[in-house]
Amino acid sequence: MLKIENICFAYSDKKVLDNISLSLSSGEFVAVLGANGAGKSTLMKIASGYLKSKSGTVLLKNKDILKYSPSGLAKERAVLEQESPLEFNYTVIDTVCLGRFAMSGFWGIDKKSKDIAEKALCRVGLSGFENKQYLELSGGEKRRVQLARVLAQIQEEPKNKILMLDEPTANLDPKYTHETMRLCKDLCRRGAACIAVVHSVNLAMKYADKVALLKSGKLLAFGRTNDVLTEENISNLYDMHCKILQTSDSRIVELS
Repeated sequence: MLKIENICFAYSDKKVLDNISLSLSSGEFVAVLGANGAGKSTLMKIASGYLKSKSGTVLLKNKDILKYSPSGLAKERAVLEQESPLEFNYTVIDTVCLGRFAMSGFWGIDKKSKDIAEKALCRVGLSGFENKQYLELSGGEKRRVQLARVLAQIQEEPKNKILMLDEPTANLDPKYTHETMRLCKDLCRRGAACIAVVHSVNLAMKYADKVALLKSGKLLAFGRTNDVLTEENISNLYDMHCKILQTSDSRIVELS
């Protein structure tokens, strides 16, 4: 569904991404890990079509992502950016309905889109928040509203759609951190694909099918989670000592 091929990018004379290639298929959940400044957010902006690479290509369903119209692209993939600034004090339901714009057009929000938005709010644990003012919410609540927005964009027909999330669990407490990851897994089971930047190695270990490790703009490793998340790779990625503990039903990473 998504092929990132030989992507290079630089801000002025600072190289940020150097020959990055990875792919994402229907039903897969790919986690992107790396230290601050590794190029993760830049990669997500290029993969989503928001930013043009200096070289290389991004193919979405075998078509250059830059050749999609904005509305056509919105129907194929939903994006949660690292920051989602909203200066106008919309209600929560209106904010979530922004994810339905490509389907509703210029004629306002129809009942179908509103119903889908309400279901998305329910999925993120915010039923009853529909008429609250977005700017009055806590940071974690705002993040869940933005997650509901991208869910509303693709959850009606998730098969062969792509969810692109940059730090989706930022500002979330442990309960909603895991709820968010489970939502991603559920959409993948329904035929969607998900690529997400995460900071927790243990979250990636628990939920991701594949992992991409970025270090200083280079792809350190990409592949199946258990193959990539080794003590050696994790130690190299973060320049820290890593130990993986095997419990009865999971693997747990300790960094020191």
